[in-house]
Amino acid sequence: MNQQNTVQKRIQEEQETNGTFTVADDAVFMEYRHKLYRWQFDETGWHDTGLEDHAEISPIGRKGIALAASGNTVYAGKREGELFLSLDHGDTWRDVTEKLAFQYGYFEEILFAGSTVYVSTDMGVMHSPDGETWHALTDADGNRRIMDRIAVDGMTTYCVCDSGVYQADNQTSTWEQIIPELPHTPISFAIDGNTFYIGTKQNGVLRFQRDKR
Repeated sequence: MNQQNTVQKRIQEEQETNGTFTVADDAVFMEYRHKLYRWQFDETGWHDTGLEDHAEISPIGRKGIALAASGNTVYAGKREGELFLSLDHGDTWRDVTEKLAFQYGYFEEILFAGSTVYVSTDMGVMHSPDGETWHALTDADGNRRIMDRIAVDGMTTYCVCDSGVYQADNQTSTWEQIIPELPHTPISFAIDGNTFYIGTKQNGVLRFQRDKR
């Protein structure tokens, strides 16, 4: 019994301290035991980037640090809400939390569309071209929408929630609704050209075909 308890404790510890990973060009970034590591194709081992997340458990049970990388630029969102930016492949980091567009509790996802980064939180979505200037994305009425999932197709960003699928307009920082209210709660989201695939909690995968643009 003691051995079984030890194994269960180890499994729980691994689940709580190990997180997600992301890939950028020739590098892989991965969280292991609350620390963020980098591996590059010309390196013989994992490099400790110096970024550490001291929070024990994510407030929503999500796995670890929210990560996004493009070229030399890396964003890392900690479990308790701090956002860090590196412009040199994770060699150095700076806290950009105070620059963000609105207050929030935690991160849902971080994704790049070209050079623009999108940060989805429990209080809405914001975007930035450089990590210094941030704008909240709102609907036509000026309200922030809390999105369940983000997906990127080329340079265009889409989000999905119960009220439908939305396309981001970076020029106006607004969402344009392109698919109406969904019959089921979305839990995953993918795009293939003009086809949208939405995994739901209650009823499998929904597929929507958009008219060619």
